[in-house]
Amino acid sequence: MFYKHGGGGLGRLTQAVIQAVGKEAEAVEVVSVYGLTAPQTSPISTFQRPFTHDVSLASQASPSPAPFACVWVSVRQSHGAFIDPIKLHGLLALHLQDLERVMSLRVALEDAHTMEERNGEAASGSSIFSSQDDSPHNPSSVASLASASLPLHVVDTNTTSLVTPRLTRGHYCHTHTHTADDTCTPASCLNGGRCVRTDSGSRCVCPGGSWGPQCKVLARTFSGSGWAWVQPLAPCLPTTVSLHLMSRHPNALILYSGPLSSSSSHPHYPPTPMLALQLVGGQPQLILEGAMGPVKLHVNTTLDSATWHTLHLHLNTQGATLMVDRCGRGWGDNKTSDSHCVARAPWLEIQATENWSSSVPLQLGGLAHTYPRSAEFGWSGGLVTQPLNGCISHLTINGQLVDLGEPAYSSASVQGCTPQQLACENTPVPCGVHGHCVDGLISPRCECTPGWTGPGCSTPTIPVALGQSSYSKVELSYSPDPYYVTLQLRVRTSGRPHGLLMQLTDTQQTQALKLHLRGGVACATISGVEITLQEVCLESFSVGDGSWHTIRAGRHGHNLVVSVDDSDGWRQNETLMSLLTTTILGDMQAVVTQPPTPLLVDTQDGTLVGGIPQFVDNDLLTVHDDLRNSCIDDVRVSGHSLPLAPSVNSSSWSKVTTLQNIESGCSAPDSCTNVTCLPPLVCQDSWRHATCSCEAGHQLVGHSCQDVDECVFQPCLHGGTCYNLTPGYHCLCGPSHTGDNCEWTKLPAHTNPLTAPMAIAALTLSVIIVVAIGVLLNIRLQRSRAARALALRPAGIEGVTGVLGSPMAVQAVSDNSHNQTTKDEKVFMDSLKTKPPSKQIILSPEGTRHLITPLGLSSVGGEAVIIREVRQGVLGSTIRASAGESLESATNSRRCSVAAVTTTAESVVLEHRASVPQLVCASTARSTATVCPTSVCSTTICSTTPPRPRQIIVDVSVGSVQNLLAQDDLRAYAYEGDGSPSGSLSSTVLGLRTESPEEGSLKPLVPECGEVLDLLKNLPDAVKTLHPNDSSHTSTHKLLTPRDQDTGISIT
Repeated sequence: MFYKHGGGGLGRLTQAVIQAVGKEAEAVEVVSVYGLTAPQTSPISTFQRPFTHDVSLASQASPSPAPFACVWVSVRQSHGAFIDPIKLHGLLALHLQDLERVMSLRVALEDAHTMEERNGEAASGSSIFSSQDDSPHNPSSVASLASASLPLHVVDTNTTSLVTPRLTRGHYCHTHTHTADDTCTPASCLNGGRCVRTDSGSRCVCPGGSWGPQCKVLARTFSGSGWAWVQPLAPCLPTTVSLHLMSRHPNALILYSGPLSSSSSHPHYPPTPMLALQLVGGQPQLILEGAMGPVKLHVNTTLDSATWHTLHLHLNTQGATLMVDRCGRGWGDNKTSDSHCVARAPWLEIQATENWSSSVPLQLGGLAHTYPRSAEFGWSGGLVTQPLNGCISHLTINGQLVDLGEPAYSSASVQGCTPQQLACENTPVPCGVHGHCVDGLISPRCECTPGWTGPGCSTPTIPVALGQSSYSKVELSYSPDPYYVTLQLRVRTSGRPHGLLMQLTDTQQTQALKLHLRGGVACATISGVEITLQEVCLESFSVGDGSWHTIRAGRHGHNLVVSVDDSDGWRQNETLMSLLTTTILGDMQAVVTQPPTPLLVDTQDGTLVGGIPQFVDNDLLTVHDDLRNSCIDDVRVSGHSLPLAPSVNSSSWSKVTTLQNIESGCSAPDSCTNVTCLPPLVCQDSWRHATCSCEAGHQLVGHSCQDVDECVFQPCLHGGTCYNLTPGYHCLCGPSHTGDNCEWTKLPAHTNPLTAPMAIAALTLSVIIVVAIGVLLNIRLQRSRAARALALRPAGIEGVTGVLGSPMAVQAVSDNSHNQTTKDEKVFMDSLKTKPPSKQIILSPEGTRHLITPLGLSSVGGEAVIIREVRQGVLGSTIRASAGESLESATNSRRCSVAAVTTTAESVVLEHRASVPQLVCASTARSTATVCPTSVCSTTICSTTPPRPRQIIVDVSVGSVQNLLAQDDLRAYAYEGDGSPSGSLSSTVLGLRTESPEEGSLKPLVPECGEVLDLLKNLPDAVKTLHPNDSSHTSTHKLLTPRDQDTGISIT
């Protein structure tokens, strides 16, 4: 029945519901209305049993016995979907007093099953758990709609007659949800997951950070002012609630189930049911209120801040028990009882018939309303008023993991544990997409997803295959905790095998913790001489389907746990001996009173994988309980990975000492051998199991196999684009996501605070190294050039330097524009693809034009010569000569330099570097003959002066030029000034040394260089240039300043 506007009692009720829900409500649909006769018993309590999918409004005029009506309603939102029933139930509870004021009736949130039980009537009809719905949002809320299979109920109010279905619902306390493989509904996958049909059935494509086949998110962060609503606690006994907690403050409200208002409308009634789990001074505390009497439990242990702890709450017909960390820690110091980890208390009123729980949503981390006043509800104790600042994870109610990613209603809380994730970002290597951060905020570490290892969890593990009589013995480099130890591995097997997976024993082999398979079912066993045999198995789940499965087992004091894969529902089983109680003379006591026996693992020979070898006189006799034709992978003991030989022989935690019949990899023989399938089916090998089906990515349609378009199921998450392939599909992800289905958000760049300083230091060090190498190479190059200059052949001519210290090649410029030398130079430089140095045409005092080219490394007559600036006064190396002057004074020197002196030169500087005696030839100022004394040097180089003033001083052909400096290289023609770096030209010149023949000591080769450089740094440019095309050069240009002449530098 659709109600948006209406009159009468139902009209007022629907309008009150719309006001309670707020802007989200578009319309209220009345699903069922029927009346019952009130019981002749005590008044109805305000808060009753919970519901799963339906909201029932039970109205009663007064506490006295009177008829009442049950109205089942659902609320449709503006976008067409139904509001979540848990949220609807909570919003109505928040506005319960407003509903009573509008209706002028007493209103209680009930379900029909509770009301009929109170009237002594049997519940009729069947419970509604699912229905078809086209809306992708909150499909579970559709269960509150009518069903044609339910019995009808007629309601007549004289003015209105209604025929509606009569709805009832039973409570299923310990039934685990099984997901059907052959169906794909919008409710199949949570938190944005997509249900995709595959060859092996339907599966959920889950986004990164979710868990299990339904994409559940197991953790939620509370900022200190937030809260979240989840499903109510079922009014069943026994009931077990467990969770992982990390709190940053010692006082916090963890969870609360009770009235959603600060005051009670009926304060004279019995105490309102309430349950609260909280931290008081860092110690866990449980408060229970209701008809069964107030119970307060307090565990005498302080939970460390910013560290994960596990809390268990167990309620049965005898009383309540609160346990910390499965009671597996703190057994040292000869403790004889479990009071440090367990607190127990009996019910005060065991015969009470009132419910111990409230039917409203379970609130986590804080309250969505003002904190209730204890006196208003008849409570003996109060609540901690500080919300949780931290994280809640792995909330489990009666074995079923609760999804915390999309709670029914929440505020100031986000999915995932953000502080824990950020803690590992400061580690040297982030966890990556295949790892998650664990162990709290003080000592965080990355734990890899099963099947991955290495830094950043980026390396796949390597499995091994177990053959007949196979085993491996591992030596541990650490000692596991004797009371708290966990085992984990991956296994792949087929059929119903029997055999040992892993075992830990003590030195005397009197105690052992085993993880083994029994008929394909995973079991964990504690056995020994001094302790009772204890075993727990997963009877409802077999791992022999040929797929990889992750098996975990843990021993926590007296408690033993085993689980497979996601550990949800029927995939986990535990024997919690610490929660087993008995009542003796009204006192609630533990069944097991002795402390657990420690398991002191033999680190050398106590760890076995794959089988139990039996030795006789150091000879292997046989291998017991060996697991055959199976593969195992990624074995861990208390979080530390063990090596699996022969793939890996050792690790930082352990090493393999002995093994037999174990091979690397996980191969299997082809099961399709000798198997024939009827067309169009083909044989498919599923690891030791053959099936006849269509090829991968195809389905049987009629009598043919056709390709399945997987893109119809939208398997690409986060806006990825799907492309259908044959077979399979491909997802094209956006720039911020990655993965086969775009399920992973790309991790940001590693922001380690040491990264930037280390990068700067590395860059600085690299620059220093490069500069040092450059300086060394420069010095080596300069010395190499100097060494080659000493090898001047007898017929060689030394170079001449310019005014600014640049080496110069001087050529006479012919009046003929087609000068062959210049042409050769151009052709040569073009062949080298090198830009030639800049040239200047200088007019000599006699009118002769000369081509001046700055040179670097040069060679004369095929022999390399290094040209350097030289000055007068260097002993045995430099001689000043003028035109017409015979240099006979140099004949007594063992070294002679040769230069051609033109009639236009006023002076020239000669360097004595030839290792063989040479003759210096000079001509008179106006003669055409050259004076050549021949009695001194063995080799004579003479040049004649032609009648014309055009004469070559140093005729260096282009072919003799090597390694010319580029035009923009200032070292070729510029003064470098003070503070020149090591390896520069001036620094190299200043560092030259020579040996004095007279004193036999090393002295500077050019001692005046420093002084000259000081003088030159302030000199103006002295070189005058004329346009090369100017044919009339009649004026004389001096190339030397007085200071230049004093230093003995001359260029013609």
